[in-house]
Amino acid sequence: MTRYINKTLTCSVCGKNHEYNVLSSFSVFESYLDGYTGKPEIYEFILECPYCHNVAESITTEISEKEKNYILSDEYQKAFRDDRDRYVRRFVETAKRKEAVGQWLAAAHYWLMASWRAYDLDDSQESDYQNKAVSSYKNALIDDEPVQMEHLCVMVDLLRQLNRFEEAEYYAESCMVVYEKENATDEDEYAVLKQEMKLIRDKDCSRHTYGGE
Repeated sequence: MTRYINKTLTCSVCGKNHEYNVLSSFSVFESYLDGYTGKPEIYEFILECPYCHNVAESITTEISEKEKNYILSDEYQKAFRDDRDRYVRRFVETAKRKEAVGQWLAAAHYWLMASWRAYDLDDSQESDYQNKAVSSYKNALIDDEPVQMEHLCVMVDLLRQLNRFEEAEYYAESCMVVYEKENATDEDEYAVLKQEMKLIRDKDCSRHTYGGE
């Protein structure tokens, strides 16, 4: 069941109050290996301030001065006046903003959401957004951000969908070795990686659900 709550929140960037229809929960019965659910409600977890276009799951959370300045820049503000799909615009511009301040995991998250929305719209830029998400995950690894195994599983799936099978296999095998060394092959992510390896070896670049064929 999908549930919303009306909340008046104060934007941490511009300081203005606004009443938001906040998504509190929704039901997901099946999701894909990259996290895509096929349900547009997932996009509603991300809020946008109507005044300064600060985009975040929590619009009240304080951010750095560097990021505030990026949001208030003419370039960022102009980007929110075009006629793109509002979700695509929201996710793409926020991904760029997170890249600008070196928050690579956050950037990957927004590029990933942009790719899901592009898939919904049959937009040819889907693969571009997927490639950008992969690049952001790799930058997170380089910068020693706290990359979790779930992030790496998503990156493997994106690489596979992009026909980058050799890279996908390299990361999948590397992650599986970690689990095997720790005798943790009962973990959900290990099962996902095994599924990915089969798909990779079959040169299958289609979307697949968890445990699905």
